[in-house]
Amino acid sequence: MDARNTALLVIDMQNDFVEDGAIFEVKGIRDSLPQFSEFIAKCRELGVLVIYTRHRESKGKALRQNTHGWRIHKGIAPEQDIVLDKGKNDAFSGTALDRELRGREIRTVIITGTMTDICCNATAAGARLRGYGVVFCSDLTFTSKKEEHERILGEMGTSVRASKEILEALS
Repeated sequence: MDARNTALLVIDMQNDFVEDGAIFEVKGIRDSLPQFSEFIAKCRELGVLVIYTRHRESKGKALRQNTHGWRIHKGIAPEQDIVLDKGKNDAFSGTALDRELRGREIRTVIITGTMTDICCNATAAGARLRGYGVVFCSDLTFTSKKEEHERILGEMGTSVRASKEILEALS
């Protein structure tokens, strides 16, 4: 992987998924926040473009735009990174993501975030459909059910890498 042509996608790491007792809390996700923060920082240092997404819902109490639950968790908050709001599972659908990536000559995306089996999976599929290489980060994608996480990783096949392996490939 060439860091100059790679983007790290941090999918929906919002308070409604991350905080203790949150409406969509993913158990165990907070344990990985220090590792996740370090991974993001190292990707930035290597010149990888970092893009965060925020999912928004139009009904219900969760992921309501401009609420605390909708905001990206402070433990991995964006710095000078791009933040895109999305209303669908696939971060490419109805957003400027493809334009942002093509404008910067990005050819590979690293998928991280939540939820492995929903938005991360849909975004990986959207990236492949648009001709991007996909690297699915096994230890920095999360979902509520371990068996669903493992199933998606199995379906991703050879594109699955641990964060340490990804950093080694970028260096």
